[in-house]
Amino acid sequence: GEDASVDAAVWAAYQAILSNVPSTQPAEYAQGEPVLVINPLSATNTIPGEEEHVFQVRLTKGGFPLVGYEIQASTDFGVLNQVSALTGVDGVAEFSVTSSLPGTANLTATADFTLPTVEFFLSVFNPQ
Repeated sequence: GEDASVDAAVWAAYQAILSNVPSTQPAEYAQGEPVLVINPLSATNTIPGEEEHVFQVRLTKGGFPLVGYEIQASTDFGVLNQVSALTGVDGVAEFSVTSSLPGTANLTATADFTLPTVEFFLSVFNPQ
């Protein structure tokens, strides 16, 4: 009777919730701190001929790439091709710094990382 229809409705709602749970844990939930690495860490370019230097910034957490995060880059020498870029499926954003003059460029990269919200479901049985 009525209990069976309520049970079916509860079961359908439960299945709907389960269908929204990802089958694998997102990288944001991996253990460890977020890690931001510039690659290569050091390089020498010869002028003329190598005015542009390409570098990558990789954002990971627990060794897993963080996808779709905005990376900001800056330099104290030369000109960057862009000041921000989004990480791809490999957690990498690519930049380049260019100069026709000799000098040393110190590169800085930053990213804002916020843990996603977590939903908790609590079942309480209250017979009153």
